[in-house]
Amino acid sequence: MGLRGFLTLLAILILILIPAVSPATDFNLSVDDSSPHSRERSVKSDVALNKALQLFYMGDFSKSYELLDLVDRKYNLMKKKETILSAFLKNFIQTLANDSVVSYTPWIYEMVSVNTFKGIDSLFLGRENHAGVEFNRALVRELEAEDAFRKEIEKQEKAIQQEYSSSQNIDVFRRENLEKTVSYILEKYYSNLNQFRAYRGFLNPFIDYISGIYFLALGNYEKATDLLKRSYGLVRNREPGSHFIAEDFKLSFERMQQVTPGKVKRLWIVVFNGQIGQRVEKRIDVPLFLVTEKVLYTGLALPDIKPGTRAVPFVAYSIGNRKGRTERIVDMDLLEKIEFKKRFQAIALRAVVRALIFTLGQLETKKTAKKVIAGYHFIMNRADTRQWRNLPKEVQITSVDLTNFSEKKAILTLRNPQSQEEKLISINTEKSTLIVVSCPDENTFEVFKRELN
Repeated sequence: MGLRGFLTLLAILILILIPAVSPATDFNLSVDDSSPHSRERSVKSDVALNKALQLFYMGDFSKSYELLDLVDRKYNLMKKKETILSAFLKNFIQTLANDSVVSYTPWIYEMVSVNTFKGIDSLFLGRENHAGVEFNRALVRELEAEDAFRKEIEKQEKAIQQEYSSSQNIDVFRRENLEKTVSYILEKYYSNLNQFRAYRGFLNPFIDYISGIYFLALGNYEKATDLLKRSYGLVRNREPGSHFIAEDFKLSFERMQQVTPGKVKRLWIVVFNGQIGQRVEKRIDVPLFLVTEKVLYTGLALPDIKPGTRAVPFVAYSIGNRKGRTERIVDMDLLEKIEFKKRFQAIALRAVVRALIFTLGQLETKKTAKKVIAGYHFIMNRADTRQWRNLPKEVQITSVDLTNFSEKKAILTLRNPQSQEEKLISINTEKSTLIVVSCPDENTFEVFKRELN
């Protein structure tokens, strides 16, 4: 089969296969404020995630939970039904069209965050037992992430190998040549990815921390100690707020050693600050002479990550004679960039193969066909920039021991140092209390309270 016939066949296959893996397979749900379960119109998973967190920041924990649960169930169903064949078809379509034509699959750090926010939603809805279930699911998901990601990459590798074997009569599609181009892209345009160091694998220290203080408040000191120990180990000497985790870990460990430990009386403040790094499109020129002598350069559209932004440097607090400020324990940008680094080679490889197919197609076809191929490539040469866009840039915390307060009630004052806005919250010093502060941008400063025991 000549290259012209090969391209014609590919175009036909695209038209046939795109409906099988396109965003139309997403759940139907409404993103208006009336009913997240409405089947009025189709919404993609990334849209649902962003709407869910928007609702969370506004304090609508019920609708936030419902949307997150839809995405969670869809993801689990998709993973359950996924096979090597379906992975091949998906990869094939992504290569010949682009990554954004298939249904969006949340990244691992996003799916771990789904269960985490479902757990916090559950706490504020008064469903403490279910909150524990969601926190446990988040912990399991992040611990299994390394193996899950390895399996995902293996499926992609097998799909890519099948694509190469079907095109082995075309010399320019030899794997070693294509990988040289990918290496060139990494070295010239993405060398900064090497400077990021993970906390550990795919682990998010905040998952362990929020789960740890949940079990600490409930009196499950053994489990709380294990979780807080791991959270502290991930951020020790790396994050400025690690000493707060150390204090909670010490408290939990001491209670675990006691025969009849009393109830913990503690105030925890968690700040969701700013907006995570945004995936953007980067246009680059790539020398395809690395794989063919016929073409020198072609343009590629690849994703990149624009650094996230903080809304506030910290949140100041005072209660009784105690004063302080929150400090960071997790940089969500880091989690995103680490996973982006792991995924980038497959993303770039598909983009190179796509560009090569259509560049060669323009060289070997007639003038009219060239225009058609060039137009198709222009439309399809797009980077997939979908993501959970309103996840926080960072998570900040602080904690206060309420044991020695003489009064049963105390007023907590929280201050936004940017706007000088203050919030006053009544705190029961006989109980442990979780305060969540939402600061997704400079104009938002929302505070929510939940007593934990």
